Order: sequence, then structure tokens, then C-alpha cells
Amino acid sequence: SWLAGTHLLDGTTGSLELLDGTTSTASVPTATLTAAGLSALAYGVLDPIEVQLRGLGQVPADAAAELRRIFPRQLPYLFADF
Repeated sequence: SWLAGTHLLDGTTGSLELLDGTTSTASVPTATLTAAGLSALAYGVLDPIEVQLRGLGQVPADAAAELRRIFPRQLPYLFADF
């Protein structure tokens, strides 16, 4: 159900909130991301501009700067402690 429909990520309160994008209180989004685009940003494997270049969303320059601050690039290492 999280992949279907429209959802709004809002950080105006100082914390990241996920809102239903169909509510009347939702504002116009600055950037539009697919689930894969959001995942790539959250895991740190793509820059916001790369998300747009790969067709995983529409990210204007001002939104890209904010997304870079929230989701900085990281080396995607997976590991386990045994």
C-alpha cells in the first residue's frame, strides 16, 4: 500500500513526516519521486540529480540541495556481526 497512491514527505516541523498526499492540507510538492527514487536517496546511492536523470523523479535544483542535506551520499555497505 506504501507504493500505491501519492504520499508527501514534509520536514517543515523539524522532523520528517509522511503524509497522505490526497489530503486537503497537503502542500504542492517541491520534488516528485518514485519509490525507487526515494529508496536510492535514503540509502545514499544516488544524488538527487542522478535520480532525475534515471527517470526516478522530478527534482528541481532548489529541491536537490535540500534533499542532499537530508539524504547525503553514502557508500552502500551491508554487513552483519557474527
